[in-house]
Amino acid sequence: MQGYKRFLIKALQHSHNKNHQGFVLPMMIGLGLIMTVVGLTMIGRSSDDQIRSTLEEQTAQALATAETGATRTLASLNQPNNSELLTLDIDDWENPDQTNNPCLLPDKIDEIMEGEVNNQGRYQIIDYQYDENAEEGRLRVQGKVGEAKQEIKLVVDVLEEALDDSFGGLVGIENVNLRHLDVRDVVDGTLLANVLCQDCTLSGDDLEAYCNDPSSSDGQNAARNAVRASQNSIIDGSIFLGELNLPEVPPPENANEL
Repeated sequence: MQGYKRFLIKALQHSHNKNHQGFVLPMMIGLGLIMTVVGLTMIGRSSDDQIRSTLEEQTAQALATAETGATRTLASLNQPNNSELLTLDIDDWENPDQTNNPCLLPDKIDEIMEGEVNNQGRYQIIDYQYDENAEEGRLRVQGKVGEAKQEIKLVVDVLEEALDDSFGGLVGIENVNLRHLDVRDVVDGTLLANVLCQDCTLSGDDLEAYCNDPSSSDGQNAARNAVRASQNSIIDGSIFLGELNLPEVPPPENANEL
């Protein structure tokens, strides 16, 4: 009888332990699933926060890139050989009927239109419109860094600058061939004897020298070659190449009587 009791107790203990293990296993599996879900949720939130932080940083950089691009664009447009573009809408910048500037080649205009900032972002001119009546230019520049884009809009005053004290002593539309001729200051310094040529062409080193700085000695020597002036030819003023903005010719006296 005593052996029977001992067997019964062991059987009950074995049955109790087996039932307890059967309860712990599902609980551990459920707890593991909950921890997995919580972990994935935390990873997802962390990833979203990182993406959001990256986009916010790129957006700020894109705005800074647009501002830098606008500054560079205005600096380029204020250069003597590029300032003509300030008085034209962007659609006319590469229109040969609107500009005869020998320095405004397509590659040069492309350099003005877009560029890179610090090897991480790019800017591009989206639009430029000139209001002749208000003498204002309206500029839109877009900056892009990664997937972020930002635009800025500027309104700039455009003032037309006249040539040095006179429109010129010699004006040529299609061609100028000075050779040994002189263009002299005829009023003792009160009127500069300039040479203006609208369609004179430049190439090679002369084009580079004139477009870098037309008022420098190298630029003026290049311009002399364009108007075919010999070394002995004397020009008291300066040589200007490109589109001419000539003053209106005043009507003759007693024009109504003609």
